[in-house]
Amino acid sequence: MHNPYQFPGSLFSGPTPVGLMPDGHASLDLALAEGSLLIRNLDRQEVDKFRDALDRCATAADTDRLCEHVRDALLVHGAKRHDKYPFMPSVVAGEFAAVMGVTFPAYDPSTAADTALLPPRTVEFRNMVEHGRSQAQRCRVSLRMNAGGSEPWLPTSGADDINSDTLARHYQWARHGVAYCDLVKRAWGKIKTWDEARTKLNQLILYRHLLLSVSNSVKVGVNSVTQNDLKCLAEWIGGGLYAAGKGRLARSLCPDPLDAADLPAGFAFDRFGLLVRHTVVADVAESASDYRRVAEGQAASAQTPSAPIISHGIDDFVAAPGLSLPEAAQRRDANASSPSSHPSSHDRDNRFVEIVIADLERLTQHYIKAANTGDTLTFGRVNNELVCKVLHHAELPNTDHSSGRVEAHFLTPEEAQALVSTGPAPDAPIITSGKIFLPGSASGRPIEQLLQKHQLFDHKTVGVQIPSQLIASRASCKDIDFAEVVARFRANKPADDPWNLLEFGNPLQTPCVPSFLGHDNCGLLRDIRTKKTTNGVAGRPRLGLKDGWTEIEEWVLLSEGGNVTGPHTDSYGYATWITVQEGEIGFGYLSHPDKATMDRWTEGTAEYVDGNWRYVVLRPGQTVFFNTGTVHFVFRPRGVQTMAFGGHVLLWSYAVQWLETVIWQLEHDDVTNETMLDSEKYVVPAFELVKRRREIDDTDIMGGDERAEQFLALKKRFGDAMTAARKVHAARASQEAQDAKEAKAAKAAKAAKPKTTRGPERRSARVAEQKQ
Repeated sequence: MHNPYQFPGSLFSGPTPVGLMPDGHASLDLALAEGSLLIRNLDRQEVDKFRDALDRCATAADTDRLCEHVRDALLVHGAKRHDKYPFMPSVVAGEFAAVMGVTFPAYDPSTAADTALLPPRTVEFRNMVEHGRSQAQRCRVSLRMNAGGSEPWLPTSGADDINSDTLARHYQWARHGVAYCDLVKRAWGKIKTWDEARTKLNQLILYRHLLLSVSNSVKVGVNSVTQNDLKCLAEWIGGGLYAAGKGRLARSLCPDPLDAADLPAGFAFDRFGLLVRHTVVADVAESASDYRRVAEGQAASAQTPSAPIISHGIDDFVAAPGLSLPEAAQRRDANASSPSSHPSSHDRDNRFVEIVIADLERLTQHYIKAANTGDTLTFGRVNNELVCKVLHHAELPNTDHSSGRVEAHFLTPEEAQALVSTGPAPDAPIITSGKIFLPGSASGRPIEQLLQKHQLFDHKTVGVQIPSQLIASRASCKDIDFAEVVARFRANKPADDPWNLLEFGNPLQTPCVPSFLGHDNCGLLRDIRTKKTTNGVAGRPRLGLKDGWTEIEEWVLLSEGGNVTGPHTDSYGYATWITVQEGEIGFGYLSHPDKATMDRWTEGTAEYVDGNWRYVVLRPGQTVFFNTGTVHFVFRPRGVQTMAFGGHVLLWSYAVQWLETVIWQLEHDDVTNETMLDSEKYVVPAFELVKRRREIDDTDIMGGDERAEQFLALKKRFGDAMTAARKVHAARASQEAQDAKEAKAAKAAKAAKPKTTRGPERRSARVAEQKQ
């Protein structure tokens, strides 16, 4: 027979009694006694599910027992008063009571039953119901709604499906109490349309999520609007800016509709266009096809509010592209007169940094405690402390020519190509739209697809940077079994010692180098490789181990969340591009440093936090390109894995500055992340190429014959720098060998020292002496 207690959905949790027949009341009693049937959510849908459960009860006795259980569960909810609005259980109890009262009038206070004859729990429940109905009636009066909730009173946008009844019922305003409903009425007395209301509310909700504490963040639920949001809405009169918050949380909010670029991961618009957590949106207007259209850069359907681009299943800080594309530039120009154009996007990046700082401060303590030797100074601790200090000083870059020197170029790929192909090299990082080469699919997120492709080659080990490695070891990188790396990244768990893979090859058949770097001016590094590997034969290059050439023009960055790289310049004077595929990566840099600033940074690399530090947050599909000698650092929030394609290039128009940078790096070996004793493999072929360009009268790409002569004139300086660097390296190696020898001798001496008799051994010796 059908089980009347097979409750649907989430109305009841716990195991459902099985094998219930009409006479199986003992099983039901046991289930109720053990608390296996508990109401989870105080939601209108729960009332409907309860009604269905009652309809399936076989006997009046079964129905009575079920009602008693629900009665007691609601009383527990009311007693705990754990809801944000503590009167809500009593309001909901009235809705349950109306259903119960059809069969058992005793549960409904509107009936004429004598309370003196009722059990105490039922009387308590009736009192709770009466209180709830009184609250609901006062709310309806406050909202100027009649008992049926059909009186129109709210301004609308003219849409047929948006009116006071649908809004009040959908957002369950009456359940939030009289004070809340009074604020709804007050706010709507100040505005003109629902479009205006939801636009401003969305800005307020997003501001609260991005900047305020966790206790004030957006909760999961059908209604994201708090009482304070309603107070702010009532104060926000007209179409001007709204001053939200105080002190460092102060922001000027624009009354502009949000779009996909403004929404953080985990958020979407409901069917009325209000911002909610997308995990609870069953009626979000966007269809799957709309999401695909937005993800591909196409327009969503006309009826669809702008939707977030949902990421590949990872948690926070992975999702929609930021305001770094031409659309963002157009919007910025259109709002140039506004002191706060799209503050929510900036606030999102600021919030990203705040989270990273909090993570770094906690992880620094972890590294101190985790060290198992007397020397607790680890690479992770040093990098975390320095990046944390720099982030406290860092700011978002200026991107507006009218506001001063541009500190980051947000360009289309075509504009980026024009900038790197002619004239002087870019003086600030370029951020543009890239390409997702491994889109999330049934094959898994991008990282899983990448690992799957690498497994084909049966790798044994891979080099991994591990923050807990001791500085004294002089090696931040360690060879790890490849199978262990695969298992760790597939598990995708937050790590306090986050791994970073920098030597990962690109297994894709399709080249991932950004198209805007395909101009001849960006080919100096490629030309050096060709010169080195062809040996004067106009044939295909034959690369081998003897050539000493590492694939540097294209590689993969794979990291666990929380891993950071301290400020440095890329070795060998490389210019670098990075295209994010999964996760969000913070990229920081020293903007337009003069000689004095660079001298101070060079002298105090591990401590220097002054200067114009800037940062951008790169999201999937975005590419950053930064030129030779850029001091930069990378940061990520804990718990979110990241993957990006990257590579190095060199610009012919920047050849002189490149060689000067290489010489400077040789003279100051702590400003890069690698040793450079093999720099001749790049510089010697470059000298030969420049000589050849001068011979064939082809120096225009360098800036003319004068620039070619300047390059060749640096040959002696480079040779001197190489000689000095080798001497320093040899002296350091000798000292390290001596230190290791002394440490080994001290360890051996300690091991040979006689053990001191103590504790039980001393007592045994005294007993033996006394016996003698």
